Amino acid sequence: MQKIFRRFFTTLGIIFVVLAILILVDALHILTGPWANHLGLTFLFLVGLIFCIRWRLVFSSVLFLSFILMLHKAGIGMATVSNWTILGIAILAGLGLALIYHPHINYVKKLIKGGEPTPFATFEDQDDDVITIHSRFSDTTRNISGEFTRINLDTHFSDVDLHLDDAILATPTATIQFDCKSSSLQLYIPLEWNIEDQLQKVGSTIDYNGSENGTETKTVYFTGKIAASSLEITRV
Repeated sequence: MQKIFRRFFTTLGIIFVVLAILILVDALHILTGPWANHLGLTFLFLVGLIFCIRWRLVFSSVLFLSFILMLHKAGIGMATVSNWTILGIAILAGLGLALIYHPHINYVKKLIKGGEPTPFATFEDQDDDVITIHSRFSDTTRNISGEFTRINLDTHFSDVDLHLDDAILATPTATIQFDCKSSSLQLYIPLEWNIEDQLQKVGSTIDYNGSENGTETKTVYFTGKIAASSLEITRV
């Protein structure tokens, strides 16, 4: 959990530094043009918009977008439209879209822990030989046994230990699909398996305790993306 909070505060620190730089640029009028004003507020609203989109908060996403439009309405030809009009349109559109599209309902149901919905949770789902591990702001250890063809690893701000010591590849190849952000991942993979790294890495590192090449013909493919994360592979 300490790693999780360290990454959280690091991300928050980066946001503050970028915000300070943008406020300075705005104060000194270094940039000119219709989109060069209110850079600090625009950045904060963009950060909020990104998080709302990532967590599928439809109504909040529309509101943040409307705030950005209010700041830069002159640059997009909406100077004659009042802020109250933009806000009213955003509220109506946000409510309508939230009623039509509400994926967060099923999402929250899956995050039930101790009878109460919480984002600080981990759950695992298995459909035949496809395994999904979902973790948010949690420390978790998972031991996979039996056959599998695919593992979906979806983690945010989490520490995950995944043991594949007793796992069996149902086919000559299998896939581990990563969607990991600000996480620390430890994978324990049998020495016999080959590893084919096809990951997209953004500000992330991969360390191998042992060789990428296995001793047999079976191969596990790493696909997907890891961002601001560390992945450690240990051969067992």
